[in-house]
Amino acid sequence: MAPRILRLFFVGGLAVVSCERESARVSVVRAPHETSTRDSAHRVFSGTTFDSIAVPGSDTTYRTMRHLVATDQGFAFLEGRTRITSLDKNGRRLWGTDIGAAEESPLLGLTTTGHDTLVALVGANRLITVDPRGRTGGSISPFGVDDIDAFVPLTGNRFAAVTTDSAAPLVIFDNQGKRLSRNAFPSADFSALRPLMRQGWTATDDRLEHWVFGFAFGDGFVVLDTSAGALTRGRFIESTNFPDVIRRTQARKTDEILGAAVQTAVSIALRDTEVVVLYAGKDRTLAKRVIDRYSIHSGKYVGSYELPWVSRWIAAKGKRLFVLHGRYISELHPSTR
Repeated sequence: MAPRILRLFFVGGLAVVSCERESARVSVVRAPHETSTRDSAHRVFSGTTFDSIAVPGSDTTYRTMRHLVATDQGFAFLEGRTRITSLDKNGRRLWGTDIGAAEESPLLGLTTTGHDTLVALVGANRLITVDPRGRTGGSISPFGVDDIDAFVPLTGNRFAAVTTDSAAPLVIFDNQGKRLSRNAFPSADFSALRPLMRQGWTATDDRLEHWVFGFAFGDGFVVLDTSAGALTRGRFIESTNFPDVIRRTQARKTDEILGAAVQTAVSIALRDTEVVVLYAGKDRTLAKRVIDRYSIHSGKYVGSYELPWVSRWIAAKGKRLFVLHGRYISELHPSTR
C-alpha cells in the first residue's frame, strides 16, 4: 500500500490541505487588482422611519428566509431549500409551495414577472413559474446555456441570466428555453474574471426594462438593457479587490475554490432611479446595517440609509424599499431621498 502524503499549502491567507497518494498541483489564478483605492465614508441620511410586519412561522423559517420579493399582494420569499412562501401586506400567510427535492434541486433564486407570477431557479439550470395562488406552472430548461448563477425576467416573455460560461456569461432566452443571445460582460476587466470570482446578485425594475448585476465578492455593478447592452457601470463606495481562485489538479481532474475573499454585497435591488445595495464590506460595524445608493444613470454613489438591525435581504417595488431582518419585513420611509 503506497504511503499517503500530507501537504499544507498557504495561498492568499487560505490553508489548502492535500492528502493523497500522489501529489496534486496547486496554482493560483489572480484576479485583476486595483492599485489605488477609492474608500470614503458612507454618507448616511438621518430621519428614516420604518413600518414593520412580523413573518409567521417557526425559528427554522426565520433562519432560512432569503430572496425577498415585493409583489402586488404583499411579499414572497424562499424558505429553506425547497419552499416558496407568500404573505399579504399585513403579514398573513397566503400560501406555501414546496418544489423539488432539497438534495437534488435546491431553490437558488426567486423573482417576479409582474402580476404576482413568481419564477424560481431550481438547481442550476431550471426555472419554474408559480401563479398568485401558489400553483406551479411551466418548467423552463434553457437549451445550450451553462449553469445559471443569477437571473431576471424581461419584457416579451424573456429572461436574462448570468451563467458560468467563462467567455460569454450574459445570456438571453425565451420562455421556451430557446437561447436568443449570448454576450460577454461589456467591461473588459469584468470579462477577465473567472466565474467563481464574479458571483453576484441580479434585480430588475418594475417595467422589466432594465436589470442590474452586482458582485457579491468584488467591486461594483453593471446596469444593462433588455438586450444585455450596458447602460451604466458603477463601483462600490469601498474599493475591494476581486478574490483570487485556487486551482487544484490531480489525476486529470481540476477543482477550483475561492481564495481569501471579502463579501461586498448581501443583496441588490433597483428602486426607481437608483441601484440599492445591502452593504457587507470591510467595516464589520456597518456590515448588513447600511443600504448604499447609486444613480442608475451615472453609477455614482449618492448616499446611504443606516438600519437599526442586521438585515439579510432587500427588495424594491417602484419607489418603495423593503428590508428582511430577523422575523420582520420592514418598509423604509426616508426623510431624504
